[in-house]
Formats: sequence, C-alpha cells, structure tokens
Amino acid sequence: MWIPGWNDSHIRTYTPQTGTPLWVIYHAHLRGVTTLAVFSDSRYLVSGGEEGQVRLWSLCPQQQTPIGIMKEQLGPITGLRMRSDDLEVASSSNDGSIVIWCLKKFLRKAVVMMDTLFLDLAWHPNECQVS
Repeated sequence: MWIPGWNDSHIRTYTPQTGTPLWVIYHAHLRGVTTLAVFSDSRYLVSGGEEGQVRLWSLCPQQQTPIGIMKEQLGPITGLRMRSDDLEVASSSNDGSIVIWCLKKFLRKAVVMMDTLFLDLAWHPNECQVS
C-alpha cells in the first residue's frame, strides 16, 4: 500500500502494483499534509500538517478514524519518525523545535528548541536521542 499526503489536505492510499485508489482521508489537515509515518503493523498512521498539528489515525479498510490530535509546534511539521516500539513519535518543525510525543496519552514527553529550521529528523540507532 502506498500512502502519500497532499497539499490539498487529503491523505490518499493506492495499491503499489496498479496505482488503483483504495481510500482517502478527506481534510486530514486544515492547510495541507506535510509528512506521514506509519506504524510497523500498518494499522495506524501519524500525519503532520502545515498548521503544526500531529494527528493519529486508525486505518481500517472501510473507515479511517482520527484517534488523537497533538499541537505544540508553531510552524509546519517537516518530519515524523516512529520509534521501533510504535509508542512514541518524534516531530520536527521549521519553528526550530523537535517534540517527542507519547502516542498512548497524546502528550509531549520531551522538546528540543534550537535556532534553526528543522527539515527532518532521525532516531539514533539505539533510540536514546533524536537528531
């Protein structure tokens, strides 16, 4: 399954073999989808938007449901990276912040503020830090 986010605020899913549309999450973000991260079992999706929100979605073939919305970053979300256990996601923003989110409680676990424009981020191989 191929899942792109679009600047028209929708998330679309296609089959990789033929490109046939499977489903669409309409109006996933107010001003456009900027980045996506998928859980290892492909049952959940995390999306970042132009308005600075991070959203968690449940993915079922018949219905895609929003589960949680997290907002602390002021600029567009530029990167999302899941931890290997799927319990946390790190988001970067061009406002100079990286936030690590708990996906069970939808709360911020940690924040890093820098005087820079983050374009993306990555977990260290042992997942003790992000950079």
